[in-house]
Amino acid sequence: MSDTDKKSVLLVQDEAIIALSEKKALEKYDYEVFIARSGEDAIGICNGGSCCDLILMDINLGMGIDGTEAAARILKDHDIPIIFVSSHNERIIIEKTERITSYGYIVKNSSINVFDASIKMAFKLFDANKKLKENEIRQQTMISNISDVISIIDADGKVKYVSPSVEKWFGWEPREFLGPNGWITVHPDDLDRVTREFRRLLKKDNSTDSIEYRLKCKDGHYKQVKVAAINLVNYPIIGGVLINYHDITENKELESRLNTENEMFQKVLDSIPQFICWKDRKSVFLGCNKNYARMVGLPDTQSIIGKTDWDLPWKKEETEHFLIDDNQVMESDTPKYHIIEPAYDVNGRETWLDTNKVPIHDIHGHVSGLIVAFSDISERKLAMEALAYDQYLLQALMNESSDHIYFKDRESKFIRTSKSQADLFGLADPAQLIGKSDSDYFAGDHARQAYEDEQSIIRTGRRVIKEEKETRVGLPAIWVLTEKMPLYDNNANIIGTFGISRDITERKDMEERLRESEIKYREAYNGSKIHEEEILSLLRQKEILVKEVHHRIKNNMNTICSLLSLQTSTMTDSIAIQALEDAVSRVKSMILLYDNLYDSDNSTDVPLNEYLPNLVDQIMVNFPNRSIVSTRLDIGAITLDSRKMHPVGLIVNELLTNMMKYAFKGREKGSIMIHAALSGDRVRITVQDDGNGIPEGIDFRNSPGFGLMLVSSLTDQLKGNIRIERGDGTRIILDFEK
Repeated sequence: MSDTDKKSVLLVQDEAIIALSEKKALEKYDYEVFIARSGEDAIGICNGGSCCDLILMDINLGMGIDGTEAAARILKDHDIPIIFVSSHNERIIIEKTERITSYGYIVKNSSINVFDASIKMAFKLFDANKKLKENEIRQQTMISNISDVISIIDADGKVKYVSPSVEKWFGWEPREFLGPNGWITVHPDDLDRVTREFRRLLKKDNSTDSIEYRLKCKDGHYKQVKVAAINLVNYPIIGGVLINYHDITENKELESRLNTENEMFQKVLDSIPQFICWKDRKSVFLGCNKNYARMVGLPDTQSIIGKTDWDLPWKKEETEHFLIDDNQVMESDTPKYHIIEPAYDVNGRETWLDTNKVPIHDIHGHVSGLIVAFSDISERKLAMEALAYDQYLLQALMNESSDHIYFKDRESKFIRTSKSQADLFGLADPAQLIGKSDSDYFAGDHARQAYEDEQSIIRTGRRVIKEEKETRVGLPAIWVLTEKMPLYDNNANIIGTFGISRDITERKDMEERLRESEIKYREAYNGSKIHEEEILSLLRQKEILVKEVHHRIKNNMNTICSLLSLQTSTMTDSIAIQALEDAVSRVKSMILLYDNLYDSDNSTDVPLNEYLPNLVDQIMVNFPNRSIVSTRLDIGAITLDSRKMHPVGLIVNELLTNMMKYAFKGREKGSIMIHAALSGDRVRITVQDDGNGIPEGIDFRNSPGFGLMLVSSLTDQLKGNIRIERGDGTRIILDFEK
């Protein structure tokens, strides 16, 4: 119920706590509630002009007059529905209240639902009685003051009286209209319908009816008339059916033209791709086009007439917002254009609308309503948001990446660069690079080579990847790994180049140090005079360098995990989120391997019985159902080269992840066993569950998902074999040479 429709209730109750409780309960049903402590207070409120839409009257009000007496006094001067409330349900009490008013009786301690239903029924009954009284008054006024043609026809169809105005309207003299056959002026095609209605009217005294038909004029042509009749056959003064004839010929012609115009107007609106509706001054719908009806789930455009936005599938907040906008437009008599707002269609799908609201006026220029037209811009908004998000990601990349990123036109001049590229040249703002070229910052030889590479890319469309030494003017030289590619426009035309250069100076320095260490090591090994302590020192240096490489690789992997996790947090598509989470899990399995390598005295070999338990724990913690799944590991004393441990870790990660996702759906508990043993020079790893089992038809060569296909590829990398055994769950056996 909107604020404009909120009903007010006067609660007459002498018990303060009960009154407060009932007030709070009724307010939850959107009623505005006032309290009177006695019958006298209630009478005073009503006589003071503050009476409400309905009164809940307690019969027993303590001192003073009781509820029935208070109600009787109020109804002497006010027409208002009163519902009595009492703990008594004796017949004599109920009959006493019915003699005063008949809008209802509620037994105390009834539920609030009973109160609400009784109040609503009372309002309906009150409205019906009000309309009935209005109709009675209107009929009496029409009978007393009718200015059209009036006649009286008795029960046999004889015209007993006709007013003189019959000659003005239809050309008949009154004496010509009188006679035994009152139907002689009715068009033959309408005669049966008119006489049938007349006979029906005679069945009940004082019954009324109206009918439209064609009446014959004296000159032979017909006019459209609307006849209002009342059965006063048994009324002594009248003694027949009192009939009022009203000429509606012009109205019918106007109505016909208006219907034609409305039909044309409706067809025009239905052909417009926008969603259009129009409302009256109270925001009640007067019509809409087909698109609008379809959007809100209505079968046709006529079904919306008389409804409000509260009857449509909008959310409460949206409806309130729409109605506030409507009111502002009509109150200010000022249109509103391009209101960008969300809404939900009949299927619950969120849409974005571009809405225009324009006031409409009556013949006196007063605002009589408004017309609403909007377009569904959901796809456009999504595209704009996607573009904005892409721009945000690009800007974040350009601002935060340590790699040097740059875009150039066909003349190899910068059109956009990352912050790190500007930092490389000692510039505060990347915008300072726009329009510049490499020759402004690099030494001549390097600038010329870069230009030639980029012009080759523009000519051939082939990318360039290489390691190169960048010599900057007035700054130290650095080594970079550079990848340059063609830059295309929307029509696949090459409009320039873009590239990424990663500073690998530290790596090149490490390689040089490793190379020098290797040379010294070989000299020592080949019998040179270097002492044993120096040899051990060189070996320790090499080991430190190798561990440093592992450490840097691990840090890069952690960065990748963080980026994937950040991307996941911005996603809404469940499939995309799952794919990213799986990718994070795979990278973490590799990070764990590098942890083992970094912490080990041996930088190349990893014990399987140390690596796999940690990997299993790391995987299990990601699943909410881990508490119902027990794991048992039986891992032999097997040491694998890191090059083989890497694919083994990924394979176990995929198999265990797959089992946790699907094997125990609908189960209260389950178990997973992992066994690894060495047989001769071959390693055999078994991963087994007691779950639902992999469906027939799915294997490593025929899988709808990426995971099992990855397992197959990694097995090939190990030059091993893998197979599935089905039974009480699933057993997967991996076999490869150590």
